[in-house]
Amino acid sequence: MKRIKPLSVIMLGLFTVLLWQSRAWASVGIMPDYAGNLSEVNRMKTVYRISGEYYGEITFLSPENLQLMVDGEPLLWKISRDARFFCNGYEASWKALLPVTDTAYFEATVYINTEGEVCLVNGFYYGFEAIIRDYQYIQGRLRLTLLRPESGETGVYWVDSRARLPKGSDWLQRENGLYFLYNSNGEIRGIFSE
Repeated sequence: MKRIKPLSVIMLGLFTVLLWQSRAWASVGIMPDYAGNLSEVNRMKTVYRISGEYYGEITFLSPENLQLMVDGEPLLWKISRDARFFCNGYEASWKALLPVTDTAYFEATVYINTEGEVCLVNGFYYGFEAIIRDYQYIQGRLRLTLLRPESGETGVYWVDSRARLPKGSDWLQRENGLYFLYNSNGEIRGIFSE
């Protein structure tokens, strides 16, 4: 028994070194599985007899109530006793969808049953720190070239037209890091400065 423990520690250390050397850990990160639970969500939609479907950001959540910001309007519902919650493609408790900070919220699709209560929540959160290397407005849309310091990788991202942006425009010229929230449509949905 004493030999198994040191061997498992050595194997874990070797696995960590291999991940680090391959840069898989640093460069890829853990992306949400946006499509991984779609069949279960579709199945549950028929089980719960959905009467409404709303997309936005979860700005308040408790065991009894959920508030979703939809196009700048807060909508508040009671949560049904048998409601199901998904976080980043995996079933979770309601607590997994609590706001990460007081301004960086989970994006979610909330399903309402025929009783007018939340019965199903499919929430996602993926963010990263990066430095803006370049920006362009193309046909009225903002496109950013971002450098992710932890991996050294550069990527090009479109900014969703509804994205929450820092006040003013000086944040576009800064060389310091900003925090970017990515949405399920493959665009930036929020940019946060210090």
